Amino acid sequence: MASHWPVPPKNERGDVLLSSGPGSMFRWGYGGACALFAVLFAVALAILILSEDQASSGERAVQAIVFGGFIVFFVFGFLLFTKQGVWATREGILMRSLPGTGKFLPWSEINSLEPGQLIGTRLRTLVAHTARGESVKVPVYYRWGTSSVRFSAKLTPEGSRLVGPDNNPAVVLPQLLELHRQNQLGGQL
Repeated sequence: MASHWPVPPKNERGDVLLSSGPGSMFRWGYGGACALFAVLFAVALAILILSEDQASSGERAVQAIVFGGFIVFFVFGFLLFTKQGVWATREGILMRSLPGTGKFLPWSEINSLEPGQLIGTRLRTLVAHTARGESVKVPVYYRWGTSSVRFSAKLTPEGSRLVGPDNNPAVVLPQLLELHRQNQLGGQL
């Protein structure tokens, strides 16, 4: 196994073949900033409500709504930055952009994976055409392993053995689909 393929967390070994998402520094940097601002707005709201100024109840209600909106916005941002990603497992592809909004595509339902839109230099979409006639965009992060960026897409030892040396998820996912079609995915693991 090549040294640039990190060993996955113990609870993912043998199940997740490929994990593609923003690097942990990105997730916790932006997610942590969102959490900090949510706490700051909550403290500011508590101070405004508990202060003994002469504000009317209508003004306090407006303040509570405005600050509550900021709190919800930043909590939403925290969840977005810490929970997004794409996981390829033995059974299929799990995409999660927010908690509770995940979509799971079993390998057996995917007819083909085609390159989609390139977004910047780190993110592209693959378009999964399903047996139901749907076209689903699968966001994949790639090129995290360059010298200027500390993030890396994680390819597990099982996935690396199956698909070879290229750890670009846009290359690996179609190869995993092809292996599943040939009924080799279950036998080689």
